[in-house]
Amino acid sequence: MHRASGTDARASDGKLETPGCPLCGCALAKRFFEAEFHPYALARCQSCEFHFLSPRAPCSELVESYRGADYYGRGGPSGYDDYQGQATALGRTFARMVSELQRRGLTGGDLLEVGCGYGYFLEKARGRFRRIEATEFSLHAIDKAKRHADAVFAGGIESVPPGRQYDLLVALQVLEHVYEPRLFLRELRERLRPGGHLLLGVPDMASPWRILLGPRWPSFKIPEHVLYFEKASLHRLMREEGFLDVVAMPYPHAFSLRLLAGKFGIELPSRFDGRCLWVPRTTLAAIGKR
Repeated sequence: MHRASGTDARASDGKLETPGCPLCGCALAKRFFEAEFHPYALARCQSCEFHFLSPRAPCSELVESYRGADYYGRGGPSGYDDYQGQATALGRTFARMVSELQRRGLTGGDLLEVGCGYGYFLEKARGRFRRIEATEFSLHAIDKAKRHADAVFAGGIESVPPGRQYDLLVALQVLEHVYEPRLFLRELRERLRPGGHLLLGVPDMASPWRILLGPRWPSFKIPEHVLYFEKASLHRLMREEGFLDVVAMPYPHAFSLRLLAGKFGIELPSRFDGRCLWVPRTTLAAIGKR
């Protein structure tokens, strides 16, 4: 489970930016949840109705936090409460995703995962692809992920050596962190072979849990999550950036029962370690072809 914080120490220097809509460029947006997320706020574009963070921290500050050794641990002001503690839940989630890819005939070629974390998806993909590569900002995470991949490059998509192309690109829980989503998708598309596929997975802004919990929704991971997609906006972005046959992919997600309970102030005993709960309508995914 992600941390969801209303404030962050990095905001104290005052270097916040107020972007236009990252999808359509419109400068007009209505802000809400300002008090809860101060000094940040959620904005809704008045033209295309897309949700995004505004104001937000400079991208360079967030990238630096992703590189930190504590991003996947308990020590930092942002990141994950206990990423290692989600290993079982994420493993089950990604096992279902890989099985769905195999059912659709999308395994067997060369795979690149962008933002692989500890490599839980790569572990489930092992043996289903000819070659597996990945990118990741955190050197700490790379040390764990590289055991499941043929290569893990330090950085984002730009860290992949020139000329490399793949049959399948996967970015799960990554796009919501991206400041320039259109440029990002163009860079991903360039890394696909003709006929290759891109799979994107993001939190679902239309989730009934988001509506029920309001600003307490865990995927309001402030200030890291700067984009908030619904099915229509995710599909539209992919189509407008040249992807064909864009369709929804099932993305059922399991969560650690102890971590879920902790979000509501309930501490479960250690015998609940490894137990998971499948929570519907928390995430959405889409796949498209070059």
